[in-house]
Amino acid sequence: MTVTKALSILGAVLLALMVLALPAAAADAPYNIPTANEIYPTYTGGNDDPCSLDPAADNVVSFRIEDEDGIWVLDLDDKPPADGSYEIYAGGEQVGTLYYGGQYRSDDGRWMIDWSVTGGTFTGEIRVKGGPGYLTYVYEDGIAGDQGLYSPKNEAGQWAEISHVTFCGYFTPDEQEECWDDETAWAEGSRYVSKGNWAMYVPYDDTGMTVDILAGQTLKAGTATFSAPVDGEVTITINLNDGFRFADVSENIKVQDYDQAPSGNPSPGLFAYKNTVGVDIKSYTITVPENNFYGVHLDVQHRVSCPIET
Repeated sequence: MTVTKALSILGAVLLALMVLALPAAAADAPYNIPTANEIYPTYTGGNDDPCSLDPAADNVVSFRIEDEDGIWVLDLDDKPPADGSYEIYAGGEQVGTLYYGGQYRSDDGRWMIDWSVTGGTFTGEIRVKGGPGYLTYVYEDGIAGDQGLYSPKNEAGQWAEISHVTFCGYFTPDEQEECWDDETAWAEGSRYVSKGNWAMYVPYDDTGMTVDILAGQTLKAGTATFSAPVDGEVTITINLNDGFRFADVSENIKVQDYDQAPSGNPSPGLFAYKNTVGVDIKSYTITVPENNFYGVHLDVQHRVSCPIET
């Protein structure tokens, strides 16, 4: 073997060893610095994927949480602004607030954010995007916040600034005391008497109709839908609005039919058709004979702010 050929082989071996010894891409380096709550991130290259924990999140355009089949789903836009506070809603009522601050820099150069929720806890993933990929922080147990979530490094090995943050998961509200006021409710129509008692009866349109249910005379508690008659019977379907429920009393729905328009103060306790509906039921249907007028009386409750204890 000539000296030239031997040197050529040695050079090839050294080059191969040098290639094997090259470090992994800087952005894909291990991220072994935890958050304040000891959460270690994992790196993924490219843009963050759709939120697999919430099928509806791909189409979400608001910063809200809605109650979907009993699950409190965190619905955040894929790329919300750098910081802010966002009210969390369910059933049209605020149940909590999400906060996360603008990015700041740690002593070792990492770009970081902090986040928190009030009124409950968050379970799921938070993805912090920066440079060529993102870091995912997984919160398997409900938590009210964390500090020091950072973005990955870029290809040059420098910490990338945070471009956006994706929240993908669920919000569980704290158990809170609820306060309810009792209300008398009637299907809206004509008054039995012109003065005093505000009780109402409904002139029936045999093509089917829907009227409001008024609680305490002025509060819209829901609707009552009267079907067209079938075999001499009419169904009346009660749908209560959010913030209202059937009162936990016996015979909380009472209906009386009339051939002629009634007069004088009614006595709901003497109405012919009665039933007891559970407080958790929002929609209920009762069947009554076809007639020209109906009095529909409900015992309901209206959610109110709890008094502040001093």
